[in-house]
Amino acid sequence: MLFDPQHGFQIVYFASEEQSWLWYPGNRISLPASVRQEADRICFKYPAESFNPVTKAVGGNWNCIPNFLHDGLTVAAAEGDVFNLSAGTVPYRRSKCDGTGRFGRGTVDPGLYRQGCGV
Repeated sequence: MLFDPQHGFQIVYFASEEQSWLWYPGNRISLPASVRQEADRICFKYPAESFNPVTKAVGGNWNCIPNFLHDGLTVAAAEGDVFNLSAGTVPYRRSKCDGTGRFGRGTVDPGLYRQGCGV
C-alpha cells in the first residue's frame, strides 16, 4: 500500500516483475499494468483506456518514478494477492483517504495525511 497526498492510498499487487495490479481510490475494478525495473526507477504502463484523475494523463504510455520515491511512498506490505486484484476486481470502492481493513493507514506520516486528507 502506498500513500501520497494527491492520490491518497493506492494498493499495488505485483504478480511478477513484469505485471502488477492497482486498486486506485474510487475505482470499481483493479487496473493491470506492465512493469519494468530500470537501474534507479520503476516504470508502469496502464491500459490505453485508463485515466489518472490527478495528472490528467491517459494510459498506454510508460510512466516512471525513482525507486527511492516509490519505496518512500510504501506504507504497508504483505505477501501475495491478499485482495485478489489479479482477478480484475476490488473488494469495495474506497475513497482516497481510506486505507483498508487489513492495513489501516499503515505508517503514513501524520503531516502528509493531513495535507492530503485534511484530518
